[in-house]
Amino acid sequence: IRLVDAGLDFNLPYPPVSGDRPERIADIMIFLDASKSVIDAIELRRVEAYARRQGHKFPVIDYKEIGKKVISVFKDEKDPSVPVVIYMPRINDSD
Repeated sequence: IRLVDAGLDFNLPYPPVSGDRPERIADIMIFLDASKSVIDAIELRRVEAYARRQGHKFPVIDYKEIGKKVISVFKDEKDPSVPVVIYMPRINDSD
């Protein structure tokens, strides 16, 4: 048995559905971010950086106001092979 913790570099489960295993590449990725602070989407930024370092396809993310929106959807209109990323941060009035 080979077990892998999806939260080693960041607190979102991207590696299991990334380009590391072609049979697991997702068309749509939904990230529910329950991190302590989601204001700047730090964990999503880390996922994007990881994807770029690994050479995986990942949409360009617009981080303006992302931590204040209930849901954000990002896709590459020019390349349908890039997965759609849906980001839903834990938004709390005390943040």
